[in-house]
Amino acid sequence: MTHITAQGETFFLIGQHHADFIQDPSASLHEPILAGWRRWMFGLVVIIALITVLATITAPTTYEVNATIIDKAVEGNEFSPIYRLTYRYDDHRGDRHEVSDIANESFYEELTIGSVVTVRYLHGQSQRAKLSGRYSDDIYALNSDFLWFLALALVILWMLIFWLIIPQRVNSRLYREGTLLKGVITNIYPMRLFRRYDVHVEFTFATLKETVIEAKAVNNRRDLEHTPLPKPNTPVLILYVNDHLYRLM
Repeated sequence: MTHITAQGETFFLIGQHHADFIQDPSASLHEPILAGWRRWMFGLVVIIALITVLATITAPTTYEVNATIIDKAVEGNEFSPIYRLTYRYDDHRGDRHEVSDIANESFYEELTIGSVVTVRYLHGQSQRAKLSGRYSDDIYALNSDFLWFLALALVILWMLIFWLIIPQRVNSRLYREGTLLKGVITNIYPMRLFRRYDVHVEFTFATLKETVIEAKAVNNRRDLEHTPLPKPNTPVLILYVNDHLYRLM
């Protein structure tokens, strides 16, 4: 529906879903939440979050045990030395293993033969334990994982607040407190985008306090792509709560 007749006049509708409310104020506003690209973006983020959680849940069991440094060696040459530590440990089944691993220079200098460190290995790979805790480069990977989870959680929280909760509260307030006021179009023009036909409407209206407000609104109206748009001075309806909260119908 492009136009609607109410209060003895015919008004242009920027949103077809507003027709029911105009004809019956007790009807729902039918205001879409997460419309267009936001819906796809929210869905994509949720899918990424689910994949991340699933990958974490299904990851192999990790064991961490104490190990004792039994040997130290510097390999390579003076220009590119390689610092190697050899350590002995008993896995969770009681089997003993000896593994050598490359370490950071500062850790190599700090640790001595007999020093106790922690090592981590995956289930079924107890013979391939790596230095863990503060003596391992894995700490950076762990921090990266934490930051990834934190960033993902913050993005979802931001979307929930600004794309769902706040718009829903705005819609509820418009529904409860809004008054339909008359206005007119001052300018209208389309803008074609990928799979979109955005109709931009500039309009003006007078409030109950006789304050004149000029504003803009835009909506995807692919149904109007091959239809002439209304001319300036065409009547429109605005659902008004205050000078900062209103919506072109």
